Amino acid sequence: MIKQHVHQKHLPRPPKLNEHTSLKTFVDDTNVNVFPQNREYLEAMFPYFPRTVVCCGAYLTPAELAWKINWHWEVLLSMAKIALNAGRLKKADVPTVERLVAEVAAVAPSPAVGYLDSGKLGVPADPSPAERVTERHRVITIWKEKFRAILSRTDLRSRPLAFLKDSPRKLHEPKRWWSHAVNTVDAPETSNHGRFYAFDLGADDQDHNTLALRIRIERISVGLGAGFRNDEDTHVHVEFPQGVKG
Repeated sequence: MIKQHVHQKHLPRPPKLNEHTSLKTFVDDTNVNVFPQNREYLEAMFPYFPRTVVCCGAYLTPAELAWKINWHWEVLLSMAKIALNAGRLKKADVPTVERLVAEVAAVAPSPAVGYLDSGKLGVPADPSPAERVTERHRVITIWKEKFRAILSRTDLRSRPLAFLKDSPRKLHEPKRWWSHAVNTVDAPETSNHGRFYAFDLGADDQDHNTLALRIRIERISVGLGAGFRNDEDTHVHVEFPQGVKG
């Protein structure tokens, strides 16, 4: 599902804010690998963004793209279990979410835990062959869409999370975990995160993640020459195939 708020293809170059003074403040180094090929993009864009905006996603290696599927797999399964335990689902939706848990668990990576709580991209490593990753992606894509519709019929997004004993510790951080659970994720072979010009830009903490900030991110990005953009609720995905207009 592509969501854009800025419909102009071109905007004037935005003013430099200079609130970030280096990549150290602009780049979330737990989620972003900086290579010579994407450093030039990052260095060209950071002076234009407010201090509350950071780069939280960028180029991923083929192995990391497969690992990202596992991260989304664990989020979806964990949040579906929480939804079942919370007792807030419509009665007619309970069997569907139970089937979600069973079918998503059936395509588990190896190991089946640790992707959310890992502090490093690609860790833990999963030896799953490519066809197993493809099947895992297919299953979670189907269930993310169904779970999104189910959540729209509940008040779970507005309530505190009721954690389970086996819930990943990372879920205790105040982030939009329901959105992460249902956000789409591209297959490794088609993801533009395999290209050096694709980035995820978002708030530096949950309190700053507002629609107004995400619209501002999109407007600044368009002014800097971004082509494709997508507001994913947790962040804004932007691409600069023609480079950053600095």
